[in-house]
Amino acid sequence: MQISTQDFCCVNEHCHARGHYNKGNIIGHNLKKGRLKCKECGKTFSTRALTPMFRKRHSLDHIRMILMLILYGCPLHAIEKVFSHRRETINQWILDFGDHFENIHHQLVVQPIDHKKVELDELYSSTPGGKNWITSAISSTYRLWLGGHVSNKRNTTLINKLCEIVAKCCDHSKFLLIATDGLSSYKTGIKKYFNKKIPRRGKIGRSSYYFPENIVLIQCIKSYVRKGKRYVCHGVDHCDIALGNLRVLPFLMKKLNTTGVVHTAYIERFNATLRSSIHTFTRRSRSSIKNIELSEKWLYLFGGFYNFCRIHQSLKTTPAVAAGIVNQVFSFDEMVNKHRTIKKWTPPKKKGRPLKKDQIIIDKWYTHN
Repeated sequence: MQISTQDFCCVNEHCHARGHYNKGNIIGHNLKKGRLKCKECGKTFSTRALTPMFRKRHSLDHIRMILMLILYGCPLHAIEKVFSHRRETINQWILDFGDHFENIHHQLVVQPIDHKKVELDELYSSTPGGKNWITSAISSTYRLWLGGHVSNKRNTTLINKLCEIVAKCCDHSKFLLIATDGLSSYKTGIKKYFNKKIPRRGKIGRSSYYFPENIVLIQCIKSYVRKGKRYVCHGVDHCDIALGNLRVLPFLMKKLNTTGVVHTAYIERFNATLRSSIHTFTRRSRSSIKNIELSEKWLYLFGGFYNFCRIHQSLKTTPAVAAGIVNQVFSFDEMVNKHRTIKKWTPPKKKGRPLKKDQIIIDKWYTHN
């Protein structure tokens, strides 16, 4: 069995070489069983240690088949009956694979990219304990899903988490158009994470902030008509420029090659795809999930599959390839076998100057990030 030790690092949290690749400290221990050894700490570990298949008794083909059925809308109770698996087992697979896909998402997608236009929106799903609110952000230029969060309340905290992800994914030096609905929390969150500080230059007091001129926030106000006991949306009534400079808007429209109409159609289309693919995110379902953590892992499992594996109908490729993040379409197995990032070893804080032998270890393995 041929295994390249350059693709692995030590996973022992007390090892000095933890998280370092291609340093010559990894050797084969029992390649027949897929085990490696670190020469620095002497610990052995499995080649699956940094993948969601670690300590899984079932094969990858079997788990992939079940997760692909889930990602295309198959209910959990149907999978329980057909494959004779307990719901707790399937939920644990979703937690492990969703956490792995979330790590890859933060590793590849969360970086400054010129998206030109970003759309933000939220949707809800009914649960026995009330509603679960799911927020999402998408790049309308590349159809790239930027991230999302799940909460049982639609409040400022939930919107701020989404705006923080958008701020990390966008290049603040480029022109950017942000489109949302009429929720007032979006204006607060965008202003919080996109504002720039004015240096005080010797003056006393708190620094002043200003909103950059190259970024424009437009809120699409929808109109509702009452029909019986419900209010039905009749589309966008008008658009308000909540933040930004009005003179920059024509230049942004020309750069986006649009007809001059600002909309949130792409994020609404993504929400519809999310509802049709994940049965627990429908408005009313008999198999809804009350657990917030499980719902968020489910969201990132679908988001990673949508960005890297699923061919977009209009792009003819995946959104990650269109955005230039990766060079090829990933299969589900390639996403699973891709190692997640782990935190590197940091020396313990002690008073005084470190010993000479400790200083040699620090100079060799500790890197200031």
